[in-house]
Amino acid sequence: LNEAYERGGMDTHQLMAYYSALTKAEEERADQVRSELWKKLTEQEKTTAEYWSLIANETSQPGTPEFDFMLGHLAELRQNVGRERVDEFVTNYYLDVLGNYILGYADKEAPAIDVLERQVPTLGVKRQKELERTAELAGLVARQEADKLAALIEERMNGWNGGTLRTYAFGFRGIAWGDKGKGTVPANYKELGKRLAALTVGKVEAEADTMTTAELREYLLALSGFGGELDDPTCQRLVNAAEKVTAREPDSQATEDVEYDLARISQTTQQKQAIGNETSKHCHFVIGGGVRPPTGGLVHAAGHGTGSHGQHGSEVGAEREIQPLVESVRRGRAV
Repeated sequence: LNEAYERGGMDTHQLMAYYSALTKAEEERADQVRSELWKKLTEQEKTTAEYWSLIANETSQPGTPEFDFMLGHLAELRQNVGRERVDEFVTNYYLDVLGNYILGYADKEAPAIDVLERQVPTLGVKRQKELERTAELAGLVARQEADKLAALIEERMNGWNGGTLRTYAFGFRGIAWGDKGKGTVPANYKELGKRLAALTVGKVEAEADTMTTAELREYLLALSGFGGELDDPTCQRLVNAAEKVTAREPDSQATEDVEYDLARISQTTQQKQAIGNETSKHCHFVIGGGVRPPTGGLVHAAGHGTGSHGQHGSEVGAEREIQPLVESVRRGRAV
């Protein structure tokens, strides 16, 4: 195929076969061949299943000819390629790139957040509400709108389970992680985090009688996203509520993880009481410090374990559905 390509004269079907071989072999020339082939195709050919992989690939993103063509021809592509196949690519792409913004991973090569926000409402995929919620959260994080995000969390958190709260808490943390040394984190960011953490403890207390240990684990992860700082009385309230939950599941792995977390929190509080620390009565617990990350790492935890307790509440479905978004970035990212 290499020799045939060098000789020239390949038709579009031959170029497609060559491109497929190059991508399987991960050859750099694949991008060159894809670009050449794309220019040779008619608009009708571009909407056929044969050439779908020219669009659905890792280099495709807003601003590339293939991706922009897709956005303008979704109806034809769904008809010719299959709605499920097209929507899966579209949904996964936007969850991936928006998830990077939420976690603070987006770099200068990422599509601009305002471009993504304009595109998402036009997609019409099955998981449309999920994408719109995700775009809403990503926009707040990208613009470092800590006040608005904190107000949104406070307004909705009573209807959320631990998994959803954890996702939004990681978004709150993404405001700081995405700053990348620019020094533009809002001045009141830390105080907002303390308030949200205290409200989270109150939610744990209110639901402790029916909460599972796995769900409690999600709340502890959420607390780490809000900054992991509580005053000593609030720490003790958290420990007391958590012990009610773990007592019902003494032999589970989740209980073992939570008890490790609680031991660190209790130890911090007891040490301060023992030395009479009157100047800084706060306990701290963060991933890698007081809260032990579950198997698979932090991003793995962020995409799994939504818990069962939230099923009993009034959680908005679209908000519950965005929980997997953080898992979508796990393919190329690690914490």
